[in-house]
This record gives sequence, structure tokens and C-alpha cells, in this order.
Amino acid sequence: MCSVEEDIEDISKYSSNLRSKTLKEYRNLHKCKKCDLKSLVLLQKKDPFCKTCFFEYCSHKFRSTIGKSKKIKHGDKVLLACSGGRKSVALLHMTKETLAFATAKQISFIPEILFIDESISSPCLEENRNHNFYSIVKELKSYGYPVLYSSLEMVCKMNDNQEFFWNCENFDSAEDFPVCCDSQNCLKESMAGMSLSVKLDYIKHLRLLLMTEIASQAGFNHVFVGDTSCSLAENLLNDMNLGRGSQISADTNFYDTRYKVTVCRPLREFLNKEIGFYLHLNNCSYTVLPDLLTKTDAKSSIQRLTENFITNLQKDFPATVFTIFRTGGKLLKQDGVLGTETCLLCRSKLDNIELDACSALEALKLSEHLSKNSIPVIEESENILLKSSDGENLDLSRFLCHGCSIPFRNNKKGFQLHPLLKTAYVRMKRIEMKEEIKDFLINDNEAS
Repeated sequence: MCSVEEDIEDISKYSSNLRSKTLKEYRNLHKCKKCDLKSLVLLQKKDPFCKTCFFEYCSHKFRSTIGKSKKIKHGDKVLLACSGGRKSVALLHMTKETLAFATAKQISFIPEILFIDESISSPCLEENRNHNFYSIVKELKSYGYPVLYSSLEMVCKMNDNQEFFWNCENFDSAEDFPVCCDSQNCLKESMAGMSLSVKLDYIKHLRLLLMTEIASQAGFNHVFVGDTSCSLAENLLNDMNLGRGSQISADTNFYDTRYKVTVCRPLREFLNKEIGFYLHLNNCSYTVLPDLLTKTDAKSSIQRLTENFITNLQKDFPATVFTIFRTGGKLLKQDGVLGTETCLLCRSKLDNIELDACSALEALKLSEHLSKNSIPVIEESENILLKSSDGENLDLSRFLCHGCSIPFRNNKKGFQLHPLLKTAYVRMKRIEMKEEIKDFLINDNEAS
């Protein structure tokens, strides 16, 4: 039989072992995992660092991410896209520190800064627009690199052979920032009637298009953006929800070659938590401007819902965030399924050319058509999509991918007004007109 004394003795041994184990773990968390000094930062619950070792950890991760890609060469001109927020300021500071202590064998490139005014997308910014942006540009100038300026509505001027970006050295006051009211009105009208999720996705691709066009015009080899692992995980889930499954790999890899200039993501191995610690310990000042998601409900858009999900995931299971975005680089669509033409907005290969009547895209088109029209009586093997009266919306597939065509399906006016799509609309109407009068045209063979 068991005695009470033995039970008490066993419990006391167990409790003392547990207490000593907990105390040991507590002491280990207060020691840097590299130098055994007092820790100041705790990453992923079991990675304590002192201040010096944490900076070395961030610097090594930043340099190794750039070096492993083997895309950046010595002397390349790199355009740093900076909005003045947390991620872009961290990107700018890490770049400056890396180049300041780079040895002869390490990669050395020539950086410049690009700031894009996105006040047109947020009514909250229009009040003190010039004052806010002048303070941000002034802070960016303090890093010692040239600063270029443009605004989101300047995407309307790209094909007009007009100036759509400026050097901030010529800006001496807040009133010197140029404003184009015609371009603002044009972009606002093209976004009229869009839902919040669609509008955010639309602005994101316009921003990328404008950045790469500026980099191409100014002679840059690469564009650096401040996408972290959390941002890329959000991009992956957003792409799946917004009909951009074929673009997941390009949106999550280190480099994106869809545009005229390669887009690189050197912060893709960093969590948002690590970025926050880095800025705090370096006393870096940054500005968080309101956007379309400011003060919105958690279920107001797909992007906001995804952001909350990834944020909670980073808090409880930080390693899972890396698993999500690294999986995205392996999700490739076969080249035979994609078209040879590229989308006018996102520059991806067209993904809506499938001839398979049983594909998910064809099923989506069919359900959309039936929800707008009465169900017709059709013969067997007859394709209902070819008899759609909404020909203009279906013809968007000639110029836009499935994801980029969503904003204009119920907004024909926006498609006609958008400057990048205006030429495509004229070309589409000419093709339709030619089809209507083809029986009355005389071919060269018949004339001879």
C-alpha cells in the first residue's frame, strides 16, 4: 500500500524540479543567446538578444537576403520606395547602415528615395496635405540621399509624355508640391463605385506601376519596397480571395520581374515585431498617415480581415507566418495555361484565356451572367458565354487579367475614363466595329 508520507515526498520532489526548471528558463530568457549579457529583446518567445547582438542579427538578415538572390550587382542604382511609415523607414535605415560598413567584397549599390503622395485615396489627408508631406520629405532628406517626389494621380500622365515626378531639391516650402486637378478628377471617377476591398487592390497595383515607371525613366536597375513577412503572408491570402491566384508567386518572392524594373523585397525575412524593436532601439522617427483602412471595422474589407488574422497569428504562432509566405513562392501556374499577352495594370500574363468550359473561371462567368439575366433555353454543347449581351465587360479579358477586370465589370465608365485603359477601350471598339462590317470589306486578294 502507498503511504501518505511517500506521496508527499514525491510531490515535493516534482514541485522543486519544476520550480528549478522554470527559474532556469527565466534566467535564460534574461541572457542574450549569443554573448550571455543581459537581454533587451525577446523574439519568438525563445530568442533573447542584447542590443548589440540584435543589431548584428538584423544587419546579417538584411544583407543575406539581398546577397542570396544574386540579383543586385555592384554599382546598381536602386530606388527605395518610402512612405515615411515604419517599414519604409526601417528599410531606409538598414540600407544606410549596410552601405556605411560595407567592405570591398560586399555588395555596394547607389540608393535614391522615392516618396509618393497618396492623399487622393484618403480624404483625411487632404486638409494638411502639403504640410504633412513636406515634413516627411524633410525627414527623408536627413538620410543624405536624393529624394524624388510623385503623386498617385500622376499615373494618368505616364503615357502623355509629360513630367510626372520631380526632384525634391527644388522644394523649399510646403507650397512647392505640384498638384494636377485634372488627373485627380480622372482617377477619382475611375474609382467611383468600387468596394473598399477592390479599391485597395486597385491602388496597390497603380502604386507599383507608377514606381517602376519612374525607376525606368530615371535609369534605375531595381526598386526596393518595405514588404515584411507579415505583409507577404497577407498578400498571399488577399491574392487568393481577390482572384489573383496565378500571381501569388510574383507577389511573395524576393524579386518581381513583371515590370520594366525589378521590384525587390529585402525585408521579407523580418516580422513586424522585429521592425518595431529595430526602430525603437535606433530612435528612428516615422510618420503613420491615415489611409482607407483607418478607423474601419475588422470586417470592412478582405485586406483588413486578413491583416487581423496575420497579426494574431504572429502573436501566438510566429513561425507559421514564414511558412505561409514561403509556400507562396512554390505556387506557380503552368505557362501553357497562361497567355502570352500581359495585363495593362499589373503586367502579369493573362490568366483568363482558358478554353476549358469546366474551369472555375468559366463557372464564375456563367453564374455572374445568370444572376443578371433570365435563364435562356440553350441547345446541348452551346456556350452561353458567347451569347452574352454584356459584350464590353467580357472583352476586358483581352487587356486585363481576371483580378484587374473585377473593378470595371460594373463600372464601364471607369474603364473608359482610365488613362491607361483608354487606348485599350478605343482598340476594343475598333475590333467590334470591324467585326460588324467585315462582310462589306474588300480583301486584298478579292481586289486583285
